[in-house]
Amino acid sequence: MPRLYEPAATKIYQDQEKNLKIDRVRSWAELKNRHRSYKLKINPRVKKIAKILDKEIWLIDGIKIRGNKKYPSVDVDFTSGGHGCRYIYSPLNEIWIDKALDKDDIWPTMWHEFTERHLMERGLSYNDAHDYAARVEIGIRRGAEFCLPLINVDQARPSSCGAAVLRMVLEYLGKEVPEKKLIKLANTASGAGDSGTDPADMVMAAKKLGFRVLHKEGWTPAQVKKTLESGLPVIVNFQETPKFGDGHYVVIIGYTKDEL
Repeated sequence: MPRLYEPAATKIYQDQEKNLKIDRVRSWAELKNRHRSYKLKINPRVKKIAKILDKEIWLIDGIKIRGNKKYPSVDVDFTSGGHGCRYIYSPLNEIWIDKALDKDDIWPTMWHEFTERHLMERGLSYNDAHDYAARVEIGIRRGAEFCLPLINVDQARPSSCGAAVLRMVLEYLGKEVPEKKLIKLANTASGAGDSGTDPADMVMAAKKLGFRVLHKEGWTPAQVKKTLESGLPVIVNFQETPKFGDGHYVVIIGYTKDEL
């Protein structure tokens, strides 16, 4: 690196890098302790604009974080948006979006930050989570694709697609449940040529685990898209043929211009 004059604020910037940013969430308890150890002296919130799952989306005054002559710099690197899995000054149940963004920037940025936070909460590094979130954001900006960050799992046996997709959705909602337990809770039939899991039993299993469930038939693509854009995936049961037992469960996690 070439020899350069060292600005007087070098130590301030180094302290911001070291003390305010998180590269990887190694334990939830450690993350909470770091948050408790820091008190933001100003309130940058301007307006709550949305809620995705249990995360509140706030427009904030980014200048109060980056700093100017009136406000001392908290973090000069805060741009566009952020969340508590990356910045300890942002609450864990909130996602912050800079009010300075153009209105057309807010929607894709909001989903970038939600996706990034979701993946960091599950142990991905900031760089890896940011990389994936940026790809999601590009799809939204181009109007080409929208997708939720669900982690894929393989079903344990031919008849357990219902339990497998339920496991995927529950993990996305923050509850780890082994497929074996879900097979039992949802009364998945066993044995050769079995018929899998009844949709009513899938609903019952989710309710037993403390979740609310909307169970409907004949949804339109518009209804599915609206649900996805609220942050919720959709479990679908479909038949490839009229033959009983020939059905399959999948999770719809997003859509493109042409298909769900």
